[in-house]
Amino acid sequence: MLAGREERIVELTRKLGLPLEEAYLGLLKDGSISRDAVVRLIGISGEQGRLDELEKTAAEIARRAPDNEGAKMLMRFFGFMAMAEAGDVETLYETARKWVGNPR
Repeated sequence: MLAGREERIVELTRKLGLPLEEAYLGLLKDGSISRDAVVRLIGISGEQGRLDELEKTAAEIARRAPDNEGAKMLMRFFGFMAMAEAGDVETLYETARKWVGNPR
């Protein structure tokens, strides 16, 4: 569920006929994006074949604003994807387990 502010931004974006991706990217850039909105942004970018662009954008935001939680979430996602694509399931599992704070 999107936060109230995010929902209003998405609704306004729809009313204006603008791409939803732009609304989510704006939230990402200003550091106010929720986890739900990050998931929606990944979905939209994936559907449009623009995950590479999203990864570059997230990396640039993370470089400029290291405390941006949305950019950090996206960079973790892309890291997990790279491990999965490389077939490194054991490292993927261990990294995900540490990330969620669930030690053995």
